[in-house]
Amino acid sequence: MISFLTCKPQFLIMIYISFKQKLEKANEDVKETATVKQGEIDMLKSTCDRLSANSTKKETELQNISDQVQQVELQVSDLSVGYKLRRVKS
Repeated sequence: MISFLTCKPQFLIMIYISFKQKLEKANEDVKETATVKQGEIDMLKSTCDRLSANSTKKETELQNISDQVQQVELQVSDLSVGYKLRRVKS
């Protein structure tokens, strides 16, 4: 193991500069990765928001269709009752 007390100052400066450069590079890599990941998160959030909006729209459409089906069922029921009443009267 190297004792830092016996090293020449120039050697220690070179080690310091090397470590500093490696740390700066690692920091840049982390920032770049974070930027990419934030972009992916933003894209996923946008997709989720769009899908939620589409889901809400489809739920509304489904409710409207269900309401229409109920109205038609009531009309059919009313017509059926009217038809049965006419058959009984005749």
